[in-house]
Amino acid sequence: MTSPHKPKISVRSLLNICQGYRGCAIFVFLLVFAIANWFLFALIFKEKPHPAAPVIPHAQYSAVLNTLNIAMDDPKLIYVVRKILIPPSTSPYNFKDKAYMLENANPSGGQVQAVEDILRGFGGDGFFIECGANDGEWHSNTIWLERTLGWKGLLIEADPTPFAELVTKNRNAWSGHFCLSNYPYPKVLPFYQDKRLSALGSGLIKSKTYYAESAVNVQCIPLYTVLLAINRTTVDFFSLDVEGSELDILRTVPFDKVIFKVITIEHVVLREGKVGLRKFMESKGYIFYRTVVDRNFLAGDSIFIHSSVQLTKGQKARIGEEDSVALRLPRIA
Repeated sequence: MTSPHKPKISVRSLLNICQGYRGCAIFVFLLVFAIANWFLFALIFKEKPHPAAPVIPHAQYSAVLNTLNIAMDDPKLIYVVRKILIPPSTSPYNFKDKAYMLENANPSGGQVQAVEDILRGFGGDGFFIECGANDGEWHSNTIWLERTLGWKGLLIEADPTPFAELVTKNRNAWSGHFCLSNYPYPKVLPFYQDKRLSALGSGLIKSKTYYAESAVNVQCIPLYTVLLAINRTTVDFFSLDVEGSELDILRTVPFDKVIFKVITIEHVVLREGKVGLRKFMESKGYIFYRTVVDRNFLAGDSIFIHSSVQLTKGQKARIGEEDSVALRLPRIA
């Protein structure tokens, strides 16, 4: 006995069945229309990762940037650095964590809080530099200075991945996609990227503490050249966090021509340690003020004050303080 023939069902046959039944036809039409629009919406608005910044975005200037042993104050070099700096944004802030937009929000890992009264004393016309600025938001040492005190500044980040995020945050500060050179001239150097910790362990020296998985070549520029390019040889607050190259960078600086009123320097992975760092900075006219340590590795810094800065009696009493545990500060995740 043969089985009965099973008719094929298609959209056309369904529409034929629905002929004469106006409601059914309308229903099918709306269903097809909705499905088509859903696919179109998904195609257009599908979230895409932000393209990473080019590793060396200054190819047109490479002849000058990498001229062998070009002087740090060479006018051609200074001109090129000015050209590659990105000016401050005029758009509203675009922070992922809206807590950073709260009044007086300070996401620093403790470095800025430790010298907040000193920085306030400099007034509202201050200037900062944050080297190792990451994405321009996450536990930034300069957001409070920019938003609360109204300071201007410069954000430097060598790692192309977080820098691509930094430029989307609309910071009211200059930004530069390069590293600070540990030579007294510009040079392309390998930069080890830490993919697991949001660039926390990225730097010119391959970290044994963190997870530096891969290296990319990045353009490095002497700090003194950068200062001349922005017409600032006096900086009110300098945050230097480059995972081990801090002293090599500072050794290139002509300290007789440059003043950092307050400078916080990460010492956790320095070969010379915080003792070697302190000895060097004191030889350049700086007073060791205190250390700041965070148990979550958000800070492991030594803070120095230039000897020309006038401190109050209370501030002088804090000179030499050592943090063995994290400061008890309000935390912004």
